[in-house]
Amino acid sequence: MNSNGQQSVGWHFALDAAQADQIAPAHVLSQSYQVALSDGDQPKPVTQEVTILTGGAGSDTFDFKPGMGAAIVTNFSEQAADKIDLPQSAIANFSQLQAALQPLHDGHDTLIELNHGDTLTLANISVSQLHANNFIFA
Repeated sequence: MNSNGQQSVGWHFALDAAQADQIAPAHVLSQSYQVALSDGDQPKPVTQEVTILTGGAGSDTFDFKPGMGAAIVTNFSEQAADKIDLPQSAIANFSQLQAALQPLHDGHDTLIELNHGDTLTLANISVSQLHANNFIFA
């Protein structure tokens, strides 16, 4: 349990190299799942949408809009000049964004906490790998 009283649930998503190669260059594959969790104390399970975003070869732009829920980017690449577009976010610049960045999994991944419970996780990208040119702000 973290300091906010939240707990996490682990799950596994796999996309092998052959499947990733099927994504057209500069395109993003988006798959969304409705995940329902129940702790036994609540009469109804809590449902959260989880979106997996996977880019193709070359530069990709991952769009993140308010209300998207929890999104995970599986192959963000700073070398390929990938970008995360936050057009409707309350975060207006990189210095504001830095306050929302949190290391996960011993620093191997990065969590970005946005407004209203929306989160964006960058798998295999540490906080130190992110720079202002990786983001598009409104």
